[in-house]
Order: sequence, then structure tokens, then C-alpha cells
Amino acid sequence: DAKIYQYLKKYKFGERIGISNNETKGYFPELKEWTPSTAYFMAIGQGISVTPIQLVTSAAAVVNGGNIHTPLLVSHITSKSGDVVTKLKPDTISIGIKPNTTKQMLKALKKVVQKGTGKNAYLQDYAIAGKTGTGQKAKPGKGYAAGLFSASFLGFFPADDPKIVGLILFDEPGGDVHSGGGIAAPVFKEVVENIIPIIKSGDSMNSFTLQKPANKTYSHNSNKVPNFQSMTVKESLELVKQYPVTYRIFGSGYCYRQEPPAGSSVQKDIQWNLYFETGNKK
Repeated sequence: DAKIYQYLKKYKFGERIGISNNETKGYFPELKEWTPSTAYFMAIGQGISVTPIQLVTSAAAVVNGGNIHTPLLVSHITSKSGDVVTKLKPDTISIGIKPNTTKQMLKALKKVVQKGTGKNAYLQDYAIAGKTGTGQKAKPGKGYAAGLFSASFLGFFPADDPKIVGLILFDEPGGDVHSGGGIAAPVFKEVVENIIPIIKSGDSMNSFTLQKPANKTYSHNSNKVPNFQSMTVKESLELVKQYPVTYRIFGSGYCYRQEPPAGSSVQKDIQWNLYFETGNKK
């Protein structure tokens, strides 16, 4: 138990991460409070309470090689003239995770999305890794409240070399579905679908290269703006990248509006705006 306790303490459980003076510590029992069953229950998330930022920070360390980075809300400060006067960097503590351990963890987390409880986060062209969570809510005193849950999905993207980690959390969700895989995983998928165009456009503070998927090629007239009506975001991206223009993606689902209109002449200095909405294909 002492070894497990000391290892988990490295992940900053039971203490403030440092993002705010008002941050709560969560609950991580001192070793003297552990019972013979504590380690077993803690492995499934019981007997411990962590804040969302603690969870994201510790999970990021698992897939980045064991580095605990203090999260930042501000990357830099500029003057009125726009000059950068201060750059902020996170404090980093290494907890020493072996490369093979990181590799095996990512392999397992990818399978959660490919074949397990996180299938609702699956994307065909870009791999997502993650872990679903369906937690019982504690009630005053002892035990758990009937019918009250927290549903979550902790996701990593791209799965093979994560650059983005995100947590989707529903506290006491209503309706018949209350599992993390049922309601949180699809939200993370939609977030990633909206992030991909931003990354590809280069309009990002922390840009990185996405491996080009083997997609089908759309035939097109390079002199005329194509018709994106009813295309998905993915289909539209496959087509628009064949033109020498800049573009912006708005929303998700199916394309219902585009600027400039289909059939007009392609002009390199005019940005293309594509608007999407969820619902039935029009």
C-alpha cells in the first residue's frame, strides 16, 4: 500500500495543481487512513475524489512520458501595441514513466475507442484514444445515491502522438442514458471534428501536423467553386484542400451554406466559408 500511495502522490492527487488560489484539493486519504481494501477500490475510482483539472493533468502525464505540467490559462501577455512583454511557461515535474509503459497505455486506450465502451468517440480517419467513466455519486454519510451518476470521457488526440487531452463531464445527467460512453464520448468526437479544420488551417497557437488519411479523391473543376451542399465536414475538407484557397469551417454536421456560392470563379484571395449544422442530411 505504501508504494501505491507514494506513486499516486506523484500525480498531485490531494493537492492543488496551482491553476488558481481558489482551486480545491480533492480528496486523497493519508496512508494511515487506508484499509486493506483501499487500493482495490481506488483502482476503480472509489475512495478518492479528484477535480477535473487534476484528472486531465495526471492523464496527460500518462501519455506524454511522465511529465506533470502546471496548466496555464494565459500563454503570454502583450502590450497595447501588440508586443509580447511576458511569456508564461508551465512548471514541469517528471514522474518517470518508461516509454514502453506509455506505449502500452496508449495501445489500451485506443482499443477503448475502437472496440470498447468508448466506441461513440470513434473517427474513421483519425485515431482517438480515451477512457470512459460512469461514477456513482456519494450520499451523505456512507454509500452511494440511487440513480445519481457522473458520466465522463477522457480523450487524447491524435492517439499515436497525443497533443490534445480533453475531459467531457456530465454531472448527474438526466434521461435514460447516463454512461460516459453513451453521452460524453460522442461530445469529445464532435469537439475533435471541429478541431481538425483549425489544425489543418494553421490557425492555432500550438499547431501540429496531422497524418494525411487515405481518403477518396473528389473530381473537381479547379476554376469553379464546387457545391458543398449536404456534405459532411470530413467530405468538405477532402474537397476544399484540392483548391489553392484559405477556408473556415463553422459548426458540425452537414453543409447548408457556403461562401462564395457554387459555380462561381475560384479566386485565391477570397476565403471560403462553409457552414454546417447537425440534423438530417439536406
